[in-house]
Amino acid sequence: MEPARKRGRSEMWQYFELIAHDKVRCLLCTSELKYHNNTSSMKRHFTAKHSDQGTSAAASATSGVTQENAGAGAGAGREVRPLASEDYETMAACIAMLNPFKKATNELSEEKRVSGSVAIPMTKMLFHSIIDLTGQTSHATAKILGQNLIQQLTSRFDGQEDSTACNLATLLDPRFKMIGFRNQGCAQAAMRRLVSECASVMRTSLQLSTTNQPEPAHPAIPSADNETPAASTEVRPLASEDYETMAACIAMLNPFKKATNELSEEKRVSGSVAIPMTKMLFHSIIDLTGQTSHATAKILGQNLIQQLTSRFDGQEDSTACNLATLLDPRFKMIGFRNQGCAQAAMRRLVSECASVMRTSLQLSTTNQPEPAHPAIPSADNETPAASTGYIIKIIYTNYIYQVGL
Repeated sequence: MEPARKRGRSEMWQYFELIAHDKVRCLLCTSELKYHNNTSSMKRHFTAKHSDQGTSAAASATSGVTQENAGAGAGAGREVRPLASEDYETMAACIAMLNPFKKATNELSEEKRVSGSVAIPMTKMLFHSIIDLTGQTSHATAKILGQNLIQQLTSRFDGQEDSTACNLATLLDPRFKMIGFRNQGCAQAAMRRLVSECASVMRTSLQLSTTNQPEPAHPAIPSADNETPAASTEVRPLASEDYETMAACIAMLNPFKKATNELSEEKRVSGSVAIPMTKMLFHSIIDLTGQTSHATAKILGQNLIQQLTSRFDGQEDSTACNLATLLDPRFKMIGFRNQGCAQAAMRRLVSECASVMRTSLQLSTTNQPEPAHPAIPSADNETPAASTGYIIKIIYTNYIYQVGL
């Protein structure tokens, strides 16, 4: 049965007929078009192909939304008029207003590891960029968009610089420091908090050193012995000596940063790096402690050496660690700090290898009483134990030569 023809108020139905629920046919050229409950496609076709057929129909084709489509239901499509030059200008102005967000997204996507230190500087960049673009634009719609964006940024990130995790991370990032803050009052507060925490750590370190060393060789910190707990929490502005102290202490901690970077670069961290890494830390801290002339940094180095000794003193006696280091071709015996432990680990390794080979030879002689292979030269008259000892001696000699004893 032929579908019923839809009649409306549009003049386009004078030149088209409905042949399916979603298809119409042009009566002038028999072209078939898609039908989506509006006459937009018919108007475009009529304007492009048959504009000379009737002035009234052509005028209707270039007009706006018809009364038929304006009263259509929720499922009906909406006619879209061709964009004017003002529309393109509005779109360009709004896209330019949103460009800072695109730049921020690109910068974040280019970083391998996005840390919390970029949150405050990124928000500052967005704030300043949107404020500048809002003041520069002369387009009313773009200006309203900019004002709304500033309002949203303010409501969502107004307390961001008060967050301890964010502001300390930004302050410690060498790319930003204090210039990454939008509110310099928050930057000053974060700096005071950081200095207070550093002073607390250093004070604790000094107290521990004086407890463990009742007669320290270093001079006491001026005016710090008679301070009350309330006075010790007050933080004065940093002087040049404070910056020198911080720089010396950071230099003392640099070997731990290098060790962390080396471990993070490895795809699979094995137990064979534990002993060599501890050896590197020991030697680096000892060298830096001997080279520095700063009293606080020297105390920090002594405390670090003491902590490393107390925590990792028995590390080279661990069978799992020392055998793994010995078998790693990168380290072998030079990875050990104590060569006595290296020698003991070597003897343990040779003993275990000999035990495994002895068991294997005993099993082979038990299962094969008359072996088809020729005997080892000069071992015809030897007992199984003697031949085993001869082979072990050869293996031991070759292994000692390979590891460089």
